[in-house]
Amino acid sequence: MNAMLGKTLAWAAAAVFVAGPVSADWVTLKDGRRVRGIDYRPCPKGHLFTVEDGRIAFIKADQVVSHEKSPPGEKVEFRGAQATLRAKINALRKEREAYHAEMRDAIAAWARGGKNAEERRAFVMAQAAAEQELHFGRTLAESRLTTARRLAARELERFRTDHATGALAVAMIADKDADVRASALAALEKRRDPKTGEHCIPYLLSADKDLRIRSSMALQAFPTIRAVPSLFLTIHKIWTGGQRSYFFQGAMRAYIGDYELVSGGTAYTLTEAADPIVRFSETGVVLDVKIARSEETIHIQTLETITGRSFGKDAGKWREWWKTAGEAEFARALAAPKAGARPETPPGAPQ
Repeated sequence: MNAMLGKTLAWAAAAVFVAGPVSADWVTLKDGRRVRGIDYRPCPKGHLFTVEDGRIAFIKADQVVSHEKSPPGEKVEFRGAQATLRAKINALRKEREAYHAEMRDAIAAWARGGKNAEERRAFVMAQAAAEQELHFGRTLAESRLTTARRLAARELERFRTDHATGALAVAMIADKDADVRASALAALEKRRDPKTGEHCIPYLLSADKDLRIRSSMALQAFPTIRAVPSLFLTIHKIWTGGQRSYFFQGAMRAYIGDYELVSGGTAYTLTEAADPIVRFSETGVVLDVKIARSEETIHIQTLETITGRSFGKDAGKWREWWKTAGEAEFARALAAPKAGARPETPPGAPQ
């Protein structure tokens, strides 16, 4: 064990010269705590920070009092040996990656079935609930094995967290396999998380028609007033402008349709010549088509389900409702915590 630890620390120490300086970062928070880690870097609305256990934490900008670098080469105790903080974190990170791979392979073996499926299932179920949720979510999002994604969707039903809701909602809309989408929908219907619909909203503005339609139909099952502005925008973008249209497929051809005499000459001679008149003809097919407005109809049905109003395709009535009542409802919904929002406390906690 000591030999393995020594090799791991040696590998992590060697990585220091490639990955960056040996100095660690100390961050003092408003609540008086000092958080130690490496790779402290800015991001929108705060900072990202790799903390001592190897995980990446998000710290809001207004929670930071000060940030300072440790003395170069500062050592910490790690499993009975002295190592730089970067070496410790890199060692833990490598172990974590190996654990992720083991869990991924175990879930895949469980999903495939076979002689060791029950053994792999027992291994997965013996892990902490938070680890199970994390790896089922990763399997649902990343695995190429359809049976593994279906298994992950069924298992995530047990977890009543926003992370599980988001993973299932994405699979319900974006997974390429219909059975996986159905499994995710069934899990979400049993959980009945009131924030499910909020995870569907981004897909309303997708360039992919199928994703827009699936997200709209999902919002009929999990309605939220937050989706109304995106529905208005989507309907505006896909509006065709009429019920009928046509297009022409053909070719234009030139031909000599007639001649006319042109006179000319000098004082002694007069000559008439035939000048051709060039005309054009078009040959081809004109197709008259009726515009299929099924997507627009689905979005309007979703609007009616969410708002309880039945204005159909009357844009004027929808605008009037939005100004008199809808905008106020939307503002109240915005005041509530949003799905997937980072918690206010504890700042600096690993995410």
